Amino acid sequence: MNPEKAKKYSVAALIMIAVVSVVSIIFAIVVFSQVMALVQQSGNSTLTDAQIQELTLSLMAPIVIFSILLVIVGIVHLIYYILALVEASKHEENKTPFILLIVGFLIGIAGLIGLIMLIIEANMLIKNPPVQEDPYSVDFR
Repeated sequence: MNPEKAKKYSVAALIMIAVVSVVSIIFAIVVFSQVMALVQQSGNSTLTDAQIQELTLSLMAPIVIFSILLVIVGIVHLIYYILALVEASKHEENKTPFILLIVGFLIGIAGLIGLIMLIIEANMLIKNPPVQEDPYSVDFR
């Protein structure tokens, strides 16, 4: 395992998760504020068909922008996640991050924990690189 690459890929995947979270929160705030503005403007607790159509048209641009951003960031996240998974598979001593990253395809929190564990593992390998023995050396004891 190349610890520098593993760390870089894991950090990039975590950043993509953070970007998706921030974009989702902004999207929810925009949608909620537009719905509340329309409800306050109408003064009724129920919306008419014309108001629902107006709301749909006003939300169309944020929905399209959100969808495009989500697809782009999702693809970039998947690429970095797979690259981190490949680097984790090359680590012989500790296979836990690799297993968590595989499970993370189905259960997101396991993948998040796997990425964090891979960063920790890479940091430990960067600080204390393993000692490699020379295969051609002869011990005459």
